[in-house]
Amino acid sequence: MKNTWNKKSLLLLGCSVLLLTGCGKGEEAVVSSSGEQPYTVSSSSSVYPESVNENITTSSNYYEEPTETADTGDAEGTVPDELPKGTLLTAEVGDELTFTANGTDTHSVTIEQIGFTDRRSVIPGDETEQVLLITYSYKSLNGEGALVDDMSFRLFYDDTACDAYVVSDQLTGDLSTGDPVTAEVSFSVPADTKEFTLYVVDNAEEENENYRINVVL
Repeated sequence: MKNTWNKKSLLLLGCSVLLLTGCGKGEEAVVSSSGEQPYTVSSSSSVYPESVNENITTSSNYYEEPTETADTGDAEGTVPDELPKGTLLTAEVGDELTFTANGTDTHSVTIEQIGFTDRRSVIPGDETEQVLLITYSYKSLNGEGALVDDMSFRLFYDDTACDAYVVSDQLTGDLSTGDPVTAEVSFSVPADTKEFTLYVVDNAEEENENYRINVVL
């Protein structure tokens, strides 16, 4: 009887061990925080599933080159240095250069004098070898306001455009409604250069009259 009891005790103890071992190898349910359909993982694996796309990373290697600002040549205060378009007429110093719009005279420009000057800019460091000064007058021909400034002039030596320059006490234009206005425009030019080509253009009408004056000093 005693031996029978011992056998039953050993049998119960063995079953308990087997049951504990089986529970360790079972599966458990894992529910996501978003309430999606639960999935099961084994107790020996990570709680979170592997990514469905192993190529997804948390950082990006994409790089885009910065776009350069286009240089249109139309910056405010910059005198264009290209040859003018439109009708090109030959003129001389002292001629009255007439400009029209829609077949009607609008204003005229007269080059009064061209020569070198010793006047220089009052801006420190704004130095140049030689300065060509142009004195001109203009007037309205239709009673409307006319303004002719440095943007109406281009100066070249050979095929090279000269840079605009501003001398001290330079005369600036004002609005003309009929009476002539006198003004000045100046250019920085290379030393010892004596021959130039001056263009007087109409900025209001691209295809309008443009005048060319050959300058020899």
